Amino acid sequence: MNQVIYEDKWTQDNFGLKLGDFEFCELAYDCLLKVCVEKWPRLTVKRGITRQFYMLCKSLERKYVTAEANKLPSNKICWDHWSSPQTMCHFICDYWHLFENDFPRFVKMWKLCSTVIGVTKKQNDELKGFTKSIDGVIRVYAKIEERYPKLGYILLDTDTGTSVTEFPYTKDLDEDFFKYQEEVLLLDKTL
Repeated sequence: MNQVIYEDKWTQDNFGLKLGDFEFCELAYDCLLKVCVEKWPRLTVKRGITRQFYMLCKSLERKYVTAEANKLPSNKICWDHWSSPQTMCHFICDYWHLFENDFPRFVKMWKLCSTVIGVTKKQNDELKGFTKSIDGVIRVYAKIEERYPKLGYILLDTDTGTSVTEFPYTKDLDEDFFKYQEEVLLLDKTL
């Protein structure tokens, strides 16, 4: 198996991460490096791999909150990983050839998976309804970047308190993810 050396070249400063967050990102990369080639093709282990990736994602950026969640005390807000890390892990593993030797690209995806939006408990449950596991393979009923708009959630910028007119993270998604989402993840394109 190829071992990608990045320890000497990349540091948390290259990616604007705190040391502890960077170490979680490195660990997520190292874990996927070990399993993507040999284990990922086996259907029976996919849930375990994607669950492990989810557990290695953090809650880095808390820049947006729904209007409803904004009315709650801070300890009652659910911080939703808007990009669904387990779903994104399917993309990363299926397209591992894009990430195996491109650690910065992996970090970008990990940071997106570690970005959260404040929602109510009810909204969090509604958002979960867009994802379905079919025989251990994750599928979605709506594009990741369209889930919040489809539910009519108004997002507020936590710095300014103003509402945002378009979903803020669409531009940050990997170009290859859009194709993958359309061809592999979507269950019903009419929803």
